[in-house]
Amino acid sequence: MQVIPAVIGLITVLVILKKRFSLGTALVAGAMVTALGAGYGFLDTAGLIWRVVTSASSMRLITLVIFSALFSYFLNHFGLLEKMVHTLEEWIPYRSGQLMLIPALIAMCLFTPGGAMTSASMIESLLAEEPLSAGVKSGINLWFRVAGRLVVPFIPSLILVAELGGVNPRSVILTLLPVTAGAFAFGYLFLLRPLHLGVNAGHTGVLAHPGAGFRGKVVRFVQLGYPYLPLITVTAIALLTHVSFVVALLIGIVLIIAIGVGVERRGFGWAEVRAGIDLGLLWMIIGIVVFRGVLVESRSVEPVVEFLVRVGFPAELLFFLVPMGLSVLLASIIATIGISMPLLLPFFASSPAATLYVSFIYLTATSGFHLSPFNIDSVFTRRYFNSSLRAFYRRFVPPMVATLLLAVLVAWGGWFKAIR
Repeated sequence: MQVIPAVIGLITVLVILKKRFSLGTALVAGAMVTALGAGYGFLDTAGLIWRVVTSASSMRLITLVIFSALFSYFLNHFGLLEKMVHTLEEWIPYRSGQLMLIPALIAMCLFTPGGAMTSASMIESLLAEEPLSAGVKSGINLWFRVAGRLVVPFIPSLILVAELGGVNPRSVILTLLPVTAGAFAFGYLFLLRPLHLGVNAGHTGVLAHPGAGFRGKVVRFVQLGYPYLPLITVTAIALLTHVSFVVALLIGIVLIIAIGVGVERRGFGWAEVRAGIDLGLLWMIIGIVVFRGVLVESRSVEPVVEFLVRVGFPAELLFFLVPMGLSVLLASIIATIGISMPLLLPFFASSPAATLYVSFIYLTATSGFHLSPFNIDSVFTRRYFNSSLRAFYRRFVPPMVATLLLAVLVAWGGWFKAIR
């Protein structure tokens, strides 16, 4: 049967991952097994992999991921992320607002597991005098990290899902905007509102005191706001123009370097560029494009699609079960997208609702990642607060379920038609 090589290839990927090899290695090996099983010779398989990796779409994706990693690294390297967090603390006197936005901001700009630890320490500081359970603190930290990741135009997972799905990242962001607003609202409703938090007792921000005068507030606002310039610029270009995302990210990187060298007086050279390029992430992306390309070329998935369509199986259910299940199991958004997108793409490749399906896949993969007990962010956060998994789930699951239901309602309500 035509589907057998793909099944064997997928099993190969999972077995190699279980042996603690990298995702890139597992996917390349799985792709080779699939191609050989589909009747390709060794030279033909090598040629197929070369064509896939050097194709225009693959090179664009690899470039986007490199620029995305550099953008995140430079924000942290030049100290702009730290200043953005302190700016939020001065701009926003209410602890509920700080608890919502600080984890979200760190999740937007710092893609490494250390980001969860950074935001956890800040949450601990903000809630130091509150007799709250470890489960509540863990839920707050991780839920608002979820909300913060959904519509960030420069985050690698969103770039990846849009590129593999053949849709514009801007369309994915616009589709998920109401869902993101709902995620913050549900987080406040389920996690923060019951706490009855007021103004931070230690808040001394100039903007919070009317005595500073209008001019003083404006000057202070500008002084505090300049670290946000690269973030705002890239987001504005991504959402308001048709400029390529590659160009938008490049502009953002140049702005960060200019601020870091000219304002922060930090050094910059090729050593910083090399340090910002994550070779592990790059190899992972190469593995993903190879695995996807081989599945498409060998047409191994099409018989499964034809069978499910023939028996009337609801494809929408697959868009929930496959990314959610893989994300919980693999504890990786990028790995989930890299494996699930080639499997699900034939269901919607020619559909006018492709953006909607891609957006829902991204939402469920992100939710499943944070729901996974193996997720490194969850492990670090629960260990930091000394929270049990059960206590964490009690706080995390209600806003997640509400947000997923909202996503279904948004789709049914015609939001996708409104942005097409």
